[in-house]
Parts: sequence; C-alpha cells; structure tokens
Amino acid sequence: MGKSRLPRRLFFLLLIALLVLPVDSFATQTKQTHASLHKNSPKTIEEKINRKLKGQFAENEFVTFLVKFKEQADTKKAAAEAAEMAKKQKKTPFETRLMKRSAVVSELRATAFGTQRNVQAFLEKQKRAGRVKTFRSYYIVNSMAVTGTKEVMEELASFPEVDKLLPDEIRKLHRADAGSTNAKTATIEWNIERVGAPAVWNLGIDGSGTVVANIDSGVEWDHPALKEKYRGYNPDDPDAPDHEFNWFDAVNGRESPYDDNGHGTHTMGTMVGSGPDGSDRIGVAPGASGSPSKRLTPVAMPAIRICSPPENGFWPPKMRRAIPIRKKPPTW
Repeated sequence: MGKSRLPRRLFFLLLIALLVLPVDSFATQTKQTHASLHKNSPKTIEEKINRKLKGQFAENEFVTFLVKFKEQADTKKAAAEAAEMAKKQKKTPFETRLMKRSAVVSELRATAFGTQRNVQAFLEKQKRAGRVKTFRSYYIVNSMAVTGTKEVMEELASFPEVDKLLPDEIRKLHRADAGSTNAKTATIEWNIERVGAPAVWNLGIDGSGTVVANIDSGVEWDHPALKEKYRGYNPDDPDAPDHEFNWFDAVNGRESPYDDNGHGTHTMGTMVGSGPDGSDRIGVAPGASGSPSKRLTPVAMPAIRICSPPENGFWPPKMRRAIPIRKKPPTW
C-alpha cells in the first residue's frame, strides 16, 4: 500500500515544482548561455573581419583599416524630436532648420562618444605598447580608422560593440571624358530630365540661395557653365573673384581654384552648371552657388586619407565660420 503511494507522491511533488518555478527562467538561462557562446565564438569574430583586410597583413606588419560600430545614430528621430520642440516653441522655419541640424550633429557625436569609449581605451593602451601607430574617431558614420598590427585587429573583432573591420580601399580618380558636342542637343540634359529636376524647377525650386560644396579634384572656376555660379564671383569685376572663404586646396595649398584632372569641374557642373543666360542647364540645381575644394588627385589614394581632415581641420577656421553650406561628399 505504502509502496504504491510513493511514485504517486513523487509525481505530484514534481508537478507542483513545475507549477511554482517560473518556466521562463530556464528558457532565459538557456537563451543567455547560447547568446554568450555565439558572441564569443571564433566564427562570429571571423565573420567581422573582411577577407581583403586579412590578406593585407600577410605582407605588412602595420595596416590601416576601418572599424565600424554596430550602433548608428538615429538621425531621423533626432530631427523629428527637434522639429516637434521647435513647433511647441513657435520657432521660425529658419530657426527650426538650425535646431534640427544641431540635434542631428549632437546625436551623431553622442552615439560615437558612448560606443567608442572602450575601444579607444584599448587602442590608447596598444599605442603605448607600440602595437598601434595611429587611430582616429569619426561620428557621421560611427567608426574609427586604425593603423595597427594583426593582433590588434583580431582583438578589436572580439569587442561586442564592433560590427565589422574593413580595409582602407584604394580609390583612383578617373579622368572625365569630354564626350561629343551636338548643336541640336536639348537645353536640358537627359540625366537631369531622368532625375525629375525640371519638375522641381517648375515649382520654383532651382537651388537659389543655396551654396553647394564640392570635395573633388578642384574646379575650373571660370568655365562658362560655372563662372557666375562660383561663390567668389564678383559681377562688378568678373575676372577678379574673391577666393577667401570660397575655395580650399587641401593638397597643394594654392590660393586660387584649379582642376588638374577635370573630374571636379565635371561634378560641379552636374550640381549647378548652366549657360550664362540660364540656358543649357546641365546641373540639377542651376540656381545654386558652388564652393569647391581640392581633396582628390589623379594618383590613387586610400579612402580614409581622402576623407580625413589634416591636423588643423579640413576647412580653415575662417571658412568654418562662413555662411552655412550644403556639403557634397567626395565622388569617385
């Protein structure tokens, strides 16, 4: 009699235990264990490292590479919240734009600062030990440029906040083709028509009042399609423009605009170009002004070097204090 009740009692005790103890705790522990193993697994770390980057260490002790972080700033949310705040404070449209820009930059900086701290501390230590030559932080894309050893690169891949490690790709600037001239060519180029720019012009929006910055191989400022669009152009003295605040040469330090490749003149034309009388509109925003700079050369250059400012900043302090401009990224 007693023996037959024992299995039954054990069954009921087990049933009560299952009802009392939270089942999800077992699932959570299992899940956490699995996630931890996955995070630290060599395969996951291996996947973070670009194959081309691995090959570069076969020939070099120190290699420059890019560290991209998983967390990227939610700029749309930051801008939307700023716009909502501006609305409540009854700000003007201009003040609203400034608040949105400030909010976006602040969010970008805060995200980079908060996610890069551990990696920066590690790199500082490795630099003192001689395993890292240089490193630089970026915030528009939450990333860092590092020149270090293979061991440093592999250790960086183990950081959970790091998304991937990429090589510093070599970018070569190709010379723009002159093409052919046809007297019967339409006054609006096919590519401008293709992106729907004329429909926007018909709404009264052609870029007027906007300054577009071009980071490329420079510009032939007195090109007929660009001369009067140059921000330094002086209609009272057409051949004596003011280059201060309007041009910057990060390669050779020349004071006047030039283009030793033709690529920058081509891209500036695509942005703002048109004939002096407003005809033959080859630019998407023919009403805008252009502020060119030279950062690219015909010689192949690493992408990080192209995008990185010199020690004293890409734009000179005076130019940074000049009127706001809409920057255009390098083109290749």
